[in-house]
Amino acid sequence: MGESTILNTPILLMLFSIALGLCLFDKFYRNTKGWFTQASAFLAVGTTAYALLLGAGMEEAATALLLFLCLNLEGWK
Repeated sequence: MGESTILNTPILLMLFSIALGLCLFDKFYRNTKGWFTQASAFLAVGTTAYALLLGAGMEEAATALLLFLCLNLEGWK
């Protein structure tokens, strides 16, 4: 955890948390027609790009993004 850019940068944690919150909001309230799922996916991809610019390793960024996008794909059933 000492070398993790994502876990040591508060703004990245906040942005990933907002993206997760939007995804879960859309999962529980289906009347949004997927808009919050799309917004959360774009936010997660943007946050991952920002993490890469801050010096996160490719493995760390890919792990965070793949876990998040797998959760998002589950919402498209």
